[in-house]
This record gives sequence, C-alpha cells and structure tokens, in this order.
Amino acid sequence: MRKYSTYPAVMLLLVCTLLNQNTNAELQAFVDRSTILESQTIELTLRSSAQGDPDFSVLEEQFSILGTRTNSQYQSINGRVSSWIDWTLTLEPKSTGELTIPALSLNSESSEPIKIQVNALDPELRTAIQSLVFFETEVSAESVYVQAQLLFTRKLYYARGAQLYGETPGVPEIKNAVVKTMGPGAPVSIDIYGRSYTMIEQKYAIFPEQSGQMTIPAAAASGNVRLRPQPGFVGGRTRVRAVSEALNITVKPIPEAYPATQPWLPASEVNIMDAWSDQSDSLVVGVPVTRVLMVQSQANIGSIIPPLKPDFPKAVRAYPQAPEISEQLISSGLSGLRKESYSIAAQRSGSITLPQISLTWWDIDTDEVKVATVPAINVQVALNPDAPNTLMPDEAVASLETGSENPGTGTPLPDEPTLEQEPGKASMSRVWIALLLAIVIVAVAIMRFRIRARIGQQIKNLFHSYAHGGIDAARERKLFKALQSGAYNEDLLLFKSRIAEWLSLYYHLPVHQALAVLDQDQSSHHLLVSLNRSIYASAATQADREAITKALLNLLKKHRRNALSAGKTDKNRPGTLPELFPIGSR
Repeated sequence: MRKYSTYPAVMLLLVCTLLNQNTNAELQAFVDRSTILESQTIELTLRSSAQGDPDFSVLEEQFSILGTRTNSQYQSINGRVSSWIDWTLTLEPKSTGELTIPALSLNSESSEPIKIQVNALDPELRTAIQSLVFFETEVSAESVYVQAQLLFTRKLYYARGAQLYGETPGVPEIKNAVVKTMGPGAPVSIDIYGRSYTMIEQKYAIFPEQSGQMTIPAAAASGNVRLRPQPGFVGGRTRVRAVSEALNITVKPIPEAYPATQPWLPASEVNIMDAWSDQSDSLVVGVPVTRVLMVQSQANIGSIIPPLKPDFPKAVRAYPQAPEISEQLISSGLSGLRKESYSIAAQRSGSITLPQISLTWWDIDTDEVKVATVPAINVQVALNPDAPNTLMPDEAVASLETGSENPGTGTPLPDEPTLEQEPGKASMSRVWIALLLAIVIVAVAIMRFRIRARIGQQIKNLFHSYAHGGIDAARERKLFKALQSGAYNEDLLLFKSRIAEWLSLYYHLPVHQALAVLDQDQSSHHLLVSLNRSIYASAATQADREAITKALLNLLKKHRRNALSAGKTDKNRPGTLPELFPIGSR
C-alpha cells in the first residue's frame, strides 16, 4: 500500500484560498456610460468586499456629487460564497471635455481611474435649457455703510413642467454680516413673454459688520426638464442646474464727519417717543410713575440702537427696567425698536425740569449727521402729606451751593435781621409767621380730607366698574413675586413702587392712585404711614426698616391669600379676584 504525503495538498489549498480572498477584496469602479452631454449626469459604482468607507472627496474637483446610496450583495454558487458592497454615486460634470474619475481608495486597495467625455450642448439647446430654470438677483445699493441695511432680493424662475430637486436655496451665509430673512417666499405664477413660470422670491436684509469688500455668494438650484429632440440631443428628460450670480458689495467705514464721541447709528430715519403711565404734569411726591422712552430706527435693527441714558435731576429718583429690543418688517426693510422704561418718584414738590434727551445718528440717504431729541419738560409735583419733601427747590439748592452770593445777580445777599438788631420787626415777623403757618396747616388738613374722600369714591367707582372684567393672573403673579423680592431690598422707595404697580393691576387704577387703597383700610393705613416715615426720615434705623417691610409684606400676603381662596369658590365671577381691602373702611 502506497503512502501519499498530505503536505503539498494542504499548501495548494491554502494558496488558492488566499488568491480567492485577494480577488474578493479588489476595489472595482465602473460607470453607466462614458460619454455624456454637459447637462447630463453619470452613475459611478464602487464595489468591494472589504469593510470601511471610501474617500469620495477627490471627486469634487471635477464633479458635483448629487447623491450617494449603498447596497450590500450576497451570493452562493456551487457552495462558493461571496459578498460585497456597492456604493453608487450620481455625478454631475463641472466642465466640458475629457474628465477623469480619479483612483479611489479603501484600506490598502485602489480602483483604476476612468475617463469621461463630456460634450458641450448645442448653443441653441443650452439657451433653451437655461430659459427654463434661472435666477434673478437685485441689491438696493452697490455700496453701503458698515452696520447699515442692504436689501438683497433673489428670484428663482422655473417653467411649467420643470421639476426641482431638493429645497430652494437657503439664507446666504456671509462672513462678518448679520442676515435677516424678510418673510417666507411663497411661489407665485407669472408670465414672461407668453411662457408660464413659477417664481419664488426671497428677500433678505443684510447688515455688514466690517468695512471693505463683502461678497454675497452664488446660489444653485437643480432640476430636470423635458425637451423635444434637437441636433445633438435625443430629447426627453434632461438635468438642468441654475446658478445665481455672486455679488460684490463695497462696505464703507464710519465717515469722518460723524462725531467720534457718539455711538455709531446709521439709519434712514430715527425718532424718539416719550410716554408716561400717568399725566406728567400731575405728579405727587413719593408716588412712582413710569416713563417710557422708545427709539424707532428705520433701515436698521434694534440691537444696534445705543442706550439713551437720560439724565435725571436730584429732585427725582429713577429706577431703570431691562430694555426691550426688537424689530418689525416695514415696506422699506426692517425697523429697529428699543424701549426703555423708568420708574420715577419725585422727592419734593414744586416745579422740576427733566433735561432734554438726545441721540445722534447718521442719515444714510442724505449723508449727514442728525440728532433725534426729546425736548426738556417741566413737571409740576404736588404735595403728599404722607411723604414730606426731602429736597429744597432747585433755586434754593443752587443758592446754598454758591455760598453767600446771589446766584442770579452775583451780588452779596443782605444780612438777615436779628432780634437784637430790630426787636420790633422781629416780633411782628414771628406773629405773621405763626398766623401763616396756622393757615397753611388748616388748608392742608382740608385739602387732605377732600383728596382722600375723592380718591376713595374714585376707587369705589373703578372697582365696581371692573369687578366683572378680570385681571391678567400671570402678570399679577409676576408683579407680586417682584414685590416680595423688593421687600428684602434696602431701597424702601423701590418696595413702595412695586406695591403701587401690583395694586394698580389688581384694582385697575392709575399707579399714583393705587396706594390710596392701602390708605382706605385701617389695618394697612398705619403700616403705610410707617413706611413713608422710614423712607423719608433720615434717622430711621435698619431694624425699623426691616420691621415695617416685614409687617407690610405679611399683611399683603394675608389679604392676597384670602382673596385667592375666595376667588376659587366664586362661580359668578370666573377669572377675577375678590376685593383685597375693604374700600372706605376707615
């Protein structure tokens, strides 16, 4: 019996297996056609049995990759099993002539390069295709100031029967610029030289943030159209790609004529509006009112409008609120809005002058510096028995600051008479002063009684008028939360202001009358008087301030809690809150 060695057979089998694996791992590339027109596309298929992802970025030099799909294959023939993955790419040529699909790599394998012939379209055919899908672009100016508005309009037209691929071009990405979309572009039908088109209009407001050259990039849209047979073209569906024109805009720097000390604000028009929560000519000492200043800047956005920073005299205390910034769409583009609110409380009675407010800006239409202003206003502040004056009139303060000279004339003030110098005149002066003081006390008492009675009646009327109207519950919660946080602030006037705002919402009263609600109730009247004394008395200790705020806050919480409980069971007045304090109980 002959013996055969198995070693050569095993080696032969191993070599065949390795050769078979190398064949399966080979990276193959092929196309569906090698000659196309410039308006057509090709499909490139890359096949491999190896794991991994090929690098397709090398294709983008001569082709646009319009789509990629992957397909896994499995095959078994006569016990021989094989598997592979196909990557299929749709490629659009970027130019005509002989193009090359370069070698593609996957792990250690590479495919063979493939030559593609791209033939140019007949000029008439190209014109026909380009007339079916095209762009139109327009800008409001060839140059614009830095941070000023430039309007850019892009229109995409496609003829009836044309089909677009994907979405329309999005918002242009421009370096060193803010781009705002001016509403959605809805498709509309339009006729051009007897042919029906669908037109999509896109409008943008562009605000460059750096001087120099700014480029609005080109946009592209792809689709397919059906054409009749023409020379060099068999007809049927063909691909079309429309590209808009890239635009270069000159961005001008801030002009030298603009004041270097003023913040830059380019616009076509700037206005400042002044509004008060109550009449500015009927203020009361210690009673806060809200002053609202709104700046409207046409052809710009709200974020570029600088703060106004108005100057307030020493005779008033002002508390700014967080500004509100926005913009709105108008016929000429965008209009920026900046709203600044101040809670103002006078510290003395008499006449108080609020200075003029100015805002410098640059008129982009006339190329000149302009100033928007709010004129100075003179407000009259009435006495408040519960809030004594803490400042003298401005004239008296000015006299003291200038020493012994008369500020109006510059001449020395006459010496005050003394009892030793003229005892007769001094005695008569004391009598007249006492008489005058008595008259003033009586007049103030009568006026206070009449004012309290009138305000009480107004509160009753207004409360019954709005009892069934409801209030904004969300705003009421927000105001009361702010009131609570203000109770722990050392600024008692701010605490008082927030109480007035909360009561104003609750009772539908003007802010300066809202605190009268507390004054009408016996339980809160004494606390309000103590609060006023703590605010305007320089000798009030920290312990006194904390005690009055705590007591007043606890009282307000108690009445609010009772009102909320009663409101839940009141089925006849849904959405309203019952009366907080018994009006006219004093």
